[in-house]
Amino acid sequence: MMTLPPLDATIPETGLADPYLHDVPECAKMAALHSGKFVFSLSSSVGGEPLTQCTGFLIDWDEENEVGTILTSAQLICTKNPLNSWLCKAELALDAEVTVHLLDQTSAKANLYYCQKHYDIALFQGKMKLSVELPLFNENANCGQKVLMLGRDEKSNLRVSYGQVQHSNPSVFERHHFMYTYGAGAAPKCEAGGPVIDFDGKIVGMSTPDSEGSFIPSCFIVKWQKFLRKYECIRRPHLGLKLWAIKFLDVAHIERILLKCGMEDGLIVKEVSSGSFAEKHGIRVGDVMESLNGKTISSLIELEKLLLDLGEKHIDIRNNNYSKMNVEIGMYRTQKGKRRVIRMTVDVTDAGEEVVRAKERAAFWRCLVWTLPGSAAARQRSQPQATEIVRLGALPGHSVISRVPTLLLLEKWFVPRCRLNKYIQVKGSRNFSRGAGVEKGMCIIHATLLVAQDQSPSLASPSGMYGPAYCHENDHEQNGSKAVSFLLRLSALVLALASAVVMATASATTIDEAGGGATATVTFKQYPPFVYLVGCNIVVAVLEAAAVYMQLVSKGDDDEEGGKIPHVLLVVGDAVVQALLYSSTGAVFAVGAVQISACADGGADRFCHQVDQSKFLSLGACFAAGLAAVAKDLPLPFSVWPSSSD
Repeated sequence: MMTLPPLDATIPETGLADPYLHDVPECAKMAALHSGKFVFSLSSSVGGEPLTQCTGFLIDWDEENEVGTILTSAQLICTKNPLNSWLCKAELALDAEVTVHLLDQTSAKANLYYCQKHYDIALFQGKMKLSVELPLFNENANCGQKVLMLGRDEKSNLRVSYGQVQHSNPSVFERHHFMYTYGAGAAPKCEAGGPVIDFDGKIVGMSTPDSEGSFIPSCFIVKWQKFLRKYECIRRPHLGLKLWAIKFLDVAHIERILLKCGMEDGLIVKEVSSGSFAEKHGIRVGDVMESLNGKTISSLIELEKLLLDLGEKHIDIRNNNYSKMNVEIGMYRTQKGKRRVIRMTVDVTDAGEEVVRAKERAAFWRCLVWTLPGSAAARQRSQPQATEIVRLGALPGHSVISRVPTLLLLEKWFVPRCRLNKYIQVKGSRNFSRGAGVEKGMCIIHATLLVAQDQSPSLASPSGMYGPAYCHENDHEQNGSKAVSFLLRLSALVLALASAVVMATASATTIDEAGGGATATVTFKQYPPFVYLVGCNIVVAVLEAAAVYMQLVSKGDDDEEGGKIPHVLLVVGDAVVQALLYSSTGAVFAVGAVQISACADGGADRFCHQVDQSKFLSLGACFAAGLAAVAKDLPLPFSVWPSSSD
């Protein structure tokens, strides 16, 4: 017997039925009711096997052909979804079968129209019979604004959650284009891909499955539609950086930055991708990004908007064929206390942006959970049972043994705003979350975090970011090449100076002329190559002394504004030194002992001996200077002295 809708008690209640929500006006319910007309439940399958279920909403409608375009999360066709989005390891079944469940209890097949991996979105098109107006968008979601998150479950029942918009920095695993809602409670999983609306029924964003309450603002959705109409793709520049906005930190942290750095706005560099253009141009963890192409940036949403604008302008100029563009980044080097403008080339693509440090590419962490004897589960066993938690992703730190606070800190440090049972699965047992007795102290966490230690200051302790070193405690490069080059330059300096002195002192040699005649003084001035050698070696000694000084006082990267001139001078100086040494030493060797009359007569043994010493010392200076020039640009995997952090 079919249950009449007015009498159906099996329909689940929405979040608006919460008796504690006294501040939700009646117009909010009406907005949810009218907006539900363009919200649909979508399901996917691969090879006949069900994959997942999400919510989507209509963004375009071809009335003539009765073809609708539905926007949803790419999780609908995702077969593998790592915790860290920046690793770009998600696997999508692009050939998955997708079904749109319409409100009249019918369904329609939909085909994948476009998938954008960076924003984790997918658009599907299908032939369907609809009588609905397209939604309106509100592109200005304000902090504190009250919103509703809409979704539909497997039976197409409307699900509604209530919350307030809050600006926040993303977790270390999340992209930059999110805003967040906090309110009455956790949103159902089915809301992923569904619209977030204001009380006027306008869409302010799209819910995402990344973390609880996260959504993509509608300013990006409107921009995507424009991209797809003009270029059939969504391309943006990739900076290779993970960033946090200063303005969304705790006020105590903002004050510390203001006192130490004189700024209260900008984006803190949390990670720099290994091998990226940013790393090659000297951007380091702890630096602050202040502007992009001359435009000041204070939030990650502003940055993403600007990146999309730059991508659109680039495609217009390059006709969508050129994959690179030049950008100018205004950067504050915290370690140096200096500002500089970095001009670099970046990729422009619709692929997911990858940010990964070299030491993290194969890193993972594992946990062991012991049930304590005091719990009900442990009383049924003679000994505590260890259960392994499966791979979660790259988390920085070290071995930790603790009770419940470790789990609470894991939620705070590593997966803020995320449901623990979404990311932590216990092998051979049920999901492990706060509802599994954690708050009662029934578990011990033993976490071995197999990741480079240099990441722990910036993530494990928010206050550690603003100490004296400000994120640079372990961000120092190895200085082996600098040390070797320094020693070789000193050697070249000493050898060149010694060669000049030995040759100059040989001029005081007095000899008896052959046949017992009068005495005569042989000087190096009588031989032009010797004069040239003395002069060149003195100049070389001065140049090498200057090079040693520049290496000692230079602390920045070569691409910094203050490091460009010394770097150029070193290159020019090395070229001049090589030219002087090889030309003068070669000239002396070309003269030869037989061409020196005093040596040919056999009466100037000491003079000839000093000439030989001088030219071989000069030859040694040639080799030392040449090796120094090579060593300064050769990365050597060791350090001789500890790096300093300003």
